Amino acid sequence: MNIYEIITNNLIERVEKMIENGETSNWLCPWQKLGLPKSYVSEKTYSGINLWLLESGHYLTWNQYLDIKKHLPEVNLKKGSKSHMCVYFNYKEVEDEESGEIKNIPYLKYYRLFKADDFENLPSKEKIIEYEHKGMEDVQKIIDTYSEKTKVKIRIEKSDEAYYSPLLDEIVLVSEKQYKNFDSFVSTAFHEIIHSTGHSSRLNRIKSTFTENEEYSKEELVAQLGSSLLCFLFGYTNTDTTNNDVNYIRGWLKHLKDNTRELISAGSQAQKAVDYILTITDLKSLVNQE
Repeated sequence: MNIYEIITNNLIERVEKMIENGETSNWLCPWQKLGLPKSYVSEKTYSGINLWLLESGHYLTWNQYLDIKKHLPEVNLKKGSKSHMCVYFNYKEVEDEESGEIKNIPYLKYYRLFKADDFENLPSKEKIIEYEHKGMEDVQKIIDTYSEKTKVKIRIEKSDEAYYSPLLDEIVLVSEKQYKNFDSFVSTAFHEIIHSTGHSSRLNRIKSTFTENEEYSKEELVAQLGSSLLCFLFGYTNTDTTNNDVNYIRGWLKHLKDNTRELISAGSQAQKAVDYILTITDLKSLVNQE
């Protein structure tokens, strides 16, 4: 039995015990959430459709920036920064030409905003702790090598969500500074990288969109099992991450009516994905699989 099978069987055994004992799965988001988009000046939260238009964080209008610059001349907009649309909804009183009746007519306006992160020397209003991790350089090399070999675009940024987009063939990762536990960042990064191996140009495991919850659930099992394998192989694992792995796997398995046979199938797909990653990054020789 190789190391892949040992690790996969161990995880499957733990999930099976949870099912037998009737335990519920409590997966905990491993990173600090940034929250809803807010005005830098008023701290008010943007609402309505702006929650779809804007990412998390603080925003300024151009005029607000100019006002701040009067008191803090060292604040400057970074070169290449792009503005974001914000929509404003209101009513306007209009007199009807025939009846003379005053009517309230709804209208939309939009204006442009810049993220607070786009400004140099602007005091931060973010209320999250930023963690520094010594191991980031080694992990960054793995991420960069995989991106270079596969042409998958990988962005690491302050965010509230990590995901892989099959349509864009792009991975977005939450900044490692939002994680207290660095191994949890690595686990999340590997999870999204495993997803990307399913692209049609690679292992051809997933479609550009999922048409059924069952398809999505199976792919999530593959991604988390694959992530667990990579974490064990590279030594990025501890009790907290392993417990969260098991809870995450159980959570998605419930969508498949606790059918543990799906875990065995997902484990096989996960092993193929891990092999693909190790081979394409020339790291396979560093891992003893026997």
